[in-house]
Amino acid sequence: MGKKLAIDFGNSNTTVAVWNESLEREELIKIQDITRRYKNPKGHSDSETYCIPSIINFEGNNVLIGQEVFYRGKEFHQGTFRDIKRYIMKRKSLPKDIGGSRLSFYEAGEKFVSELISRVSKILDDKIQELIFTLPVDAFQHYQEWISEVCRKLNIDYYRVLDEPSACAFGYDMGANEGEILMVFDFGGGTLDVSIVKFEFALNKERKSIVVGKGGSSIGGIDIDTWIMEDLLKQNDLSVEEVQHIINHLRQNIEDIKIELSFNKEASISVFDDRKGILISADYTREIFEKILIKNNLFNIIQETVDDALEEAALRGIRRREIKNVLMIGGSSLIPSVKKILEEKFPERVRSYTPFDAVVKGACRYGAGKVLDDYIKHDYCLKHWIWSDDRYSGRYGYQPFIPRGTRYPVQDVAKFKIDAAVPGQKEVELMIFEVRPNNSQKLKNEMVYNSDTGKYEIIVTSVSGEENKVLVNEKNPTFIKLDPPAKGGEKRISVSFNIDINRLLRITVVDLKTNCVLYKNQPVVKLS
Repeated sequence: MGKKLAIDFGNSNTTVAVWNESLEREELIKIQDITRRYKNPKGHSDSETYCIPSIINFEGNNVLIGQEVFYRGKEFHQGTFRDIKRYIMKRKSLPKDIGGSRLSFYEAGEKFVSELISRVSKILDDKIQELIFTLPVDAFQHYQEWISEVCRKLNIDYYRVLDEPSACAFGYDMGANEGEILMVFDFGGGTLDVSIVKFEFALNKERKSIVVGKGGSSIGGIDIDTWIMEDLLKQNDLSVEEVQHIINHLRQNIEDIKIELSFNKEASISVFDDRKGILISADYTREIFEKILIKNNLFNIIQETVDDALEEAALRGIRRREIKNVLMIGGSSLIPSVKKILEEKFPERVRSYTPFDAVVKGACRYGAGKVLDDYIKHDYCLKHWIWSDDRYSGRYGYQPFIPRGTRYPVQDVAKFKIDAAVPGQKEVELMIFEVRPNNSQKLKNEMVYNSDTGKYEIIVTSVSGEENKVLVNEKNPTFIKLDPPAKGGEKRISVSFNIDINRLLRITVVDLKTNCVLYKNQPVVKLS
């Protein structure tokens, strides 16, 4: 049936995960030359996480993305776009002149996503069946429209979306219990976003994730790098203009220093300037690093941003003590003094062991139906021979039997009596088809913002337009032997369908002529 792929397109880094059906878990994808390794904190199942820097360079007919932009020294080239997500969220296209043509941040983001999907497709051993994108809460509707347009241009037939705070909760294994409240502290390269999320069940028992409080600041890891750069140049009695020719090398070393001080108490930087014949160096301790952060008012900004989210939640009757867990994501959240602020506000409730990949892991689990929704996401139909009323002619037809939104597990979701097509028929094949919308923009199984209630909701609605039917049990065909052979038009077998807790479609088949049970609770295919 193909792979389920999740993409978390971040302002600084992008992560991609694929669902491994046999292992029943998500796997982060490492793509040669464009990924960068980040050290994970204690508690993570892996020592490192592979991220793709959200950067793209255009030069002539060549396109570079991710880490290869840095390998080629193109990160500050005229044809390079970075901080793409921030500009899209703020609806700033800001076109550049690239090789005689105008290219906007919208188009650069589209090309980044396109190139990323193309490279992922080359390393997968199967086609991509479904894409799951994560969306920021502050620009949900606008950003969703951009994603829809990107998918339309790339001829992506099927995709879904999930807001980033909910994806984070699922990636941290927090689950989604009735009434549970979580805080997501997202401190990445470009922004600081704090969201308080509450999980609720609708009257029809479909689950919903609601953002009840939020705070934000435009400060991020890039700003911290700038502060360290200013301190480094001051210690070496240099100006920015004097080091422009090695600025990229300095920035990379400064980011490494920041990461090193998140895990160790001391770190040093040493860069030799060949042109000037001088060594630019400095020694840093955590104490010195924190003084730089205090000087630039970082901790006050964090306090105010968290308080903004708490105050908004309080207006909705949510108190601080009701927040069950605080989930930290983004590379800048690894800074020990940042974590300390949250631990003082929320003792024993702060979780920070998967800052880089929680969102994409949660989105991948959501796409695989492992969290939040325990309903079937597609319509399914059975193809079989249908005799006309005069019993002398007939045709093959598609009989709908599982509508999208069906809750599972469920017994006797459907039951049919199936006709034999021709005299002397010795077997019947059960062919199960998944019905998909032909146009992804018409898909309505997603988390959306309800302006009337001021809440983000997961809804499941029917779609209009043409549909595609895809055979889903071609690798596991079900042939039912008939002994004795059937007569043409004879209602020969009875088939009933169940869906178990793992979304496996199971059948029980009875031969109506002999009253023999040919299959009992036999698994046919896993639904999605």
